[in-house]
Amino acid sequence: MIRIIIKTERRIVPGAPIVTSYEVIEIDAPAVAERIRSGGYNEDGTFEVSQVISVEVPR
Repeated sequence: MIRIIIKTERRIVPGAPIVTSYEVIEIDAPAVAERIRSGGYNEDGTFEVSQVISVEVPR
């Protein structure tokens, strides 16, 4: 399972403060979850760490 956290910022009228809200969506994506979980740090100083750096939504 992957937990996606979406941050939304809104300004309802010009000059009003920006209101920030967060939404959490959980999805099943076993291949992505496994890839992110794999790797780690070794005693000899080597490591492999994966992270999601961008998400695109095709139209």
